[in-house]
Amino acid sequence: MSIWSRLFRHTTPEQPDPTARHISSKLKIASRPLLTDGANRRLVHGSLVRLEAAGLRIGNALDRDLIVVRFLLSFADENSVEDLTTFFCNKGNGGSKNSLDLTVFWKLASETNVFYGFEEIGNVLPKLLDMPPDKLSEMLDKHSKPIFDNAATIWIVNEDNPGEYVRRQVGELAGLAGGDFDVKSITESNQSNRIVGEVTLSNGNSGLFDMSDEKRPDLTNFFKMMNLLVAPLGKGRFVVVLTGGGDDLIPIYLRPSERIDFRDWAKRQYCAGGPTPVDWLE
Repeated sequence: MSIWSRLFRHTTPEQPDPTARHISSKLKIASRPLLTDGANRRLVHGSLVRLEAAGLRIGNALDRDLIVVRFLLSFADENSVEDLTTFFCNKGNGGSKNSLDLTVFWKLASETNVFYGFEEIGNVLPKLLDMPPDKLSEMLDKHSKPIFDNAATIWIVNEDNPGEYVRRQVGELAGLAGGDFDVKSITESNQSNRIVGEVTLSNGNSGLFDMSDEKRPDLTNFFKMMNLLVAPLGKGRFVVVLTGGGDDLIPIYLRPSERIDFRDWAKRQYCAGGPTPVDWLE
């Protein structure tokens, strides 16, 4: 089944707590037990450890404590929950519809604006209190981007100028491969309401694919072509995690041992009563 079919038939978007209320005051969020309780922070730290063990590479330059605060801020802005342990262990009795690790992964693989205008960050994380404003701003900007070197949310909507859509998608994937391959050239053309693309690597290997010329094209052929293209290198391949929406996906570039670890991790997750929504592109 194609990625596009699974986007709407087999996944459910991440669900906030049914009693959730949007809290607009950053000051109220900063004072909530969800952020101040050490047990909640330890729970998210543990999730980061498991995500790394699953083959998701967290940027070495990033501060783990700030990553945890980033997740908690995002979660607090959508949920009135104060105790993560209770919420994520209560999946069968009206609590969480998704596992903690999957929720953390979804949040941290995308960009965020939770730090924007959040002047209380030093109160939540005291080690940042004495940091010069320009350094703090730079740090928060880095931690607002996807935290994983080999996974990031990509926008699948095609509103690009002619000839730029395929280039954008290839560039996104190449950025996740950590230098395992170099792209020499990318071509894109339109033929009978289809987008036809060709990608050539620096070693001369090339791959051809086509997909529908529409606003939200099915990228299955594209991802499978990229895996066929990089397979002879013997270094890694892509899998895709669905987010539950129709506008984005999370590709992950996994090396052989990481692929085994990620498959084991995925089996232990749940998503709205079902398995982790992974397309293995097999």
